[in-house]
Amino acid sequence: MNPPTVSHSPIADRAKAMLGDRRLNRVVDSRLEAGVATYGQPIDAWSGSKRRAAVMRLQELLDAINYALFEGDTMAAQADAAQVRRILLRYPDLAVEEMVAREPEVEAGPTEAEQLRKIMDDAMNLWREIGNPMLLAAAKELQQGLDGLKPAEARP
Repeated sequence: MNPPTVSHSPIADRAKAMLGDRRLNRVVDSRLEAGVATYGQPIDAWSGSKRRAAVMRLQELLDAINYALFEGDTMAAQADAAQVRRILLRYPDLAVEEMVAREPEVEAGPTEAEQLRKIMDDAMNLWREIGNPMLLAAAKELQQGLDGLKPAEARP
């Protein structure tokens, strides 16, 4: 069986249902896609432990507290702090070293657009060598279509 994708993620579906605001569906998908780009797999296929997930959530909550305080929303910061305390009650033996550890990232490969551009560049060079003007014109049309694709996002 194939691992879940972002578009077919039971976890994402549950998160969207809990949020109850359809506007956030794309944001949920975007965050999960970012996780796939960073870690090489959707959260549904992650082999990490519940403890590691709690540590990652704790790290995100600490960021959320800082953002809420920056925003001036003390109540939100207090709610996030309460969630941090719940995690620490569940895992009282968490060491600071464990809490600051980052999940290893995967080496990002070329995007589909980058792969297509490489194929097109190779084909253009071959067609130039062959010297067929019709093939070269068709290749230039394809190249213009590829140039219209969004450039790859910067990777961390």
